[in-house]
Amino acid sequence: MPLVFESNTVDSLTSRPSAQALNQRVLHHNSELTNFVSRDSRLMEEKMELCNTLGRLEEEIWRYRKRGAEQQS
Repeated sequence: MPLVFESNTVDSLTSRPSAQALNQRVLHHNSELTNFVSRDSRLMEEKMELCNTLGRLEEEIWRYRKRGAEQQS
């Protein structure tokens, strides 16, 4: 969340943000980070499932080809 100034006065530009505003900003960023990590975790799980499925399919293809070669012999 970018810094947003509530007014263009010199006083607002030189004053420090309130503790409540900083806390809200930190909570917002924490929420965004948590969502990102959660999505990343789900993507990693999906990737592992796809890798496992691919491995099983490659094994099936290997067995199918082996049976075909044995039948032709």
